[in-house]
Amino acid sequence: MSTMRAIVTAPLIIITAGLLSGCGALPPDLPQGFAIVYGVADYSEINDLNYSDDDAVDIRGLLISDAQGFSDGNVILRTDAEATKAQLEIDFNDIASLIDSSDDPTLTRFVFYFAGHGYGDGMGNPNGLPAVWQDYFNDTPAGPEPQGAGMFTDYIFLHDLSLLGPVTVEDVELELKRAAESDADLAVNLEKIASRQKIVVIDACHSGGFIGTGTAVDSVPRAYDGDETGISFIDGLTAITLYIESVLQGPADIGPATAVITAAGEQEFSYEYSGGAGIENGIFTHYFLEAPRFADINFDGYVTVSEAYGYTVRAIDALENPSLPGDLKFIPRLGTSGVDFVMFKVP
Repeated sequence: MSTMRAIVTAPLIIITAGLLSGCGALPPDLPQGFAIVYGVADYSEINDLNYSDDDAVDIRGLLISDAQGFSDGNVILRTDAEATKAQLEIDFNDIASLIDSSDDPTLTRFVFYFAGHGYGDGMGNPNGLPAVWQDYFNDTPAGPEPQGAGMFTDYIFLHDLSLLGPVTVEDVELELKRAAESDADLAVNLEKIASRQKIVVIDACHSGGFIGTGTAVDSVPRAYDGDETGISFIDGLTAITLYIESVLQGPADIGPATAVITAAGEQEFSYEYSGGAGIENGIFTHYFLEAPRFADINFDGYVTVSEAYGYTVRAIDALENPSLPGDLKFIPRLGTSGVDFVMFKVP
């Protein structure tokens, strides 16, 4: 049994996932790492989740473990009441300053992780939301967004977002600006980070919408509508080239790039385990946490973003999706801007 990390229903998307791997000789030590890690299980007004805060704590523990390149002082952790939109802006500014003060900011790694509720425009009829929120999401037109965001605006909901306060559609828009981080907001915050390698990991429903058309390209075509025959992973690769040498070895002028891994597609749910399962994590995060131990498919001692993603996808598709009805199956998504970063060192 599992719990949805959303408050509404979504249409069917089924994808057959496959395998990606990094390649090339790698340095003995990973670049200095910096991270912002947020997890919200206890919401002020939205239905609570079970383990999003535990997810964040476990991700932080993985990052600061031996050999991963993240020191305790360079990882900001916020859970539940601490995880607000206002605090996130402060934390992005603070971590950007820390990175700027390092010996070579461009040669650092940055990770942003979020676990909690997610939602966005273009999801169909948002049943379960108050009427004024339904009006807002139903009536918001699709269109180009700034900073590489996608066709529709997508959000991760921070702790203090109020569903009951807004009484007009204009109030909803103001509330989203106050207490939710949109894909465009996140793109702007990422611009503050001087790191050459930026990695975004989101465990929330509809999180695939955070893979923008400019910041990164989804490994599965955005137009895919989930017909009953599914889509092969090789077909998905036509949207992107991932077999490019790690930016660790790339030329000095390769420029900053962002890799985005999300728990589900833009129109899919993600889930967490129920209390009786004995696993206190979201399903996506549970398998993602296993990646350092099991995802190194070329046995070079390192796990790239694509290896971590490939392991997580295969595990979910083989072990979790068979128990879910067709319209509730989900597949994590990967977007990159043309590079495959080294993410973990095998412990």
